[in-house]
Amino acid sequence: MSLKYNIHQDPPRKDGQPAAKHLRTVDLKAVDNRALAQAMRRRCNAYSAGSCLGILIDLADTMPELLAKGFAVHLEGIGTFSPQVEGDVEETARGSRATNLRVGAVVFHPDAELLSEVNRRARFEHVLETRRSLPSDAEVEAFLDEHFATHTTLRRHQLESHFRLSKRLALRLLEHLVATHRLLPQGSRHTLHYVRA
Repeated sequence: MSLKYNIHQDPPRKDGQPAAKHLRTVDLKAVDNRALAQAMRRRCNAYSAGSCLGILIDLADTMPELLAKGFAVHLEGIGTFSPQVEGDVEETARGSRATNLRVGAVVFHPDAELLSEVNRRARFEHVLETRRSLPSDAEVEAFLDEHFATHTTLRRHQLESHFRLSKRLALRLLEHLVATHRLLPQGSRHTLHYVRA
């Protein structure tokens, strides 16, 4: 697998200067505790997957206690987790006073070894940026004519891929196409596909 990214255009600037572009990571897949424990087990068979999972659970239980006491937690070769304090600052006759105190975020700073190892292994893939709005009716009709000329069914991922839509926007478009009697849904939740109405 590769690290997917796109080139994101910032909104137009009020001063008329060209808007900046920056790289943005997209389509990251989450790895839960169980999958991480299995990956740890594959790398080192000295511990069982259950032991690795137990260590992760204990770590998740222990870190909040240390962070709440004002410690920055450093995991050697990984990085440092630091609590960030937030609250409301009020001015009084005696000076500034903070209220509604809370930890608003836990900031992670990776160790240099972690970054170096990630970069040594990383492979990158440029993907086009997803659209922020639905395609026009004309674009959709042209796509449907072209698609159904060679296919009998349409799946959500095909719509996402063709128009570079997020899952949310693709579902919204499919609902609209069903409501306007251009597509008919078929199958169950896991096998859902669409045919021309």
